[in-house]
Order: sequence, then structure tokens, then C-alpha cells
Amino acid sequence: MAATFFNSGDRQVPGLYPENMGREGFFINLQAIASYFLGTRAVGAASRSALFGVLTVRTIYLLVSALLTVRIALFASFFVATSYWHLMLSRMGTRAITAPFFLTLALYLLLSVSSACAGASLSWSG
Repeated sequence: MAATFFNSGDRQVPGLYPENMGREGFFINLQAIASYFLGTRAVGAASRSALFGVLTVRTIYLLVSALLTVRIALFASFFVATSYWHLMLSRMGTRAITAPFFLTLALYLLLSVSSACAGASLSWSG
């Protein structure tokens, strides 16, 4: 498959959108779903970023409480939820807000696998 891709003149990778600077389709598809259900107003545009922002605070809490104490996890979640960059990325509606969520989720799942040796958590952590 890779040889046919490089030997052909067509350099378009499946799953990427050349109209959107060649970016992946995950966040674009989430945007389409949110626009379908919530409309094309600001609520629909910002809802997916706000959802990832809230989920990031939750995964920060899970990760830090697994590593340290619950009290420190509450402080860490509070500081992330009120930090300037986290709020700005959530409000601007960019796809960059998904990176902290998936990073903290993967770290939490890897930590839970290393402590419990659960096969399902290992496959979900990547």
C-alpha cells in the first residue's frame, strides 16, 4: 500500500482533508456532528472544545489522584480549570484542546494498567 502511494502521482492520504491544510478528520467530524445537532451558531462551534476542556479537567483529576492524594488532585484540577491557556484553547474552538485530554487519558490508562495489569485498559491506552 505504501509503495503504491509513493509511486502514484496522487499524494492525497486517505482520512486527511486537503481543503483544511491536510489535517486529520477527527475534529472536523466532531464539528460536523455538533453543527448538525446544535446548529451553526457559537454554541455549536464551541461545544466540542468546551467538552474536551471539561473532560481534560476530569482526566487530570483521575491521573493525579492515582499518582498522589485526592487533595492534590483537586488542586491540580482547579489550577488546570482556571489556567489562562486551558481556558483560551477551550474558548477559541481549536483542535489543540484535544491534545491534553488524550495525553492525560493515555497516561492514566497506562498507570492503571501498570498497577492492575488489566488487558482492557492496556488496549485502550494505546
